[in-house]
Amino acid sequence: MLTCLQAMLAACSLVFAQSAADRAAHGASQSQARASVPSGWRTRTQVVVGNGRVRATVVTPAVLPGIGSRLVVHVDVPELQS
Repeated sequence: MLTCLQAMLAACSLVFAQSAADRAAHGASQSQARASVPSGWRTRTQVVVGNGRVRATVVTPAVLPGIGSRLVVHVDVPELQS
């Protein structure tokens, strides 16, 4: 049961990272991109813009013993030019 919950949390992390990266790629500031993530996940989310790329990182909450902060999702997308 905990394994299924952990997998769901990892999937949520991917969706939130993709959302934040997409917003930043379309011109939102890093703080605006983080604001697109649900409030309980914002402290786990980092958005970096530079060199024509956007990288969003979300640390997945751990429910399985021993996982800690090992489940980290990274999404890299090109920064879109206007």
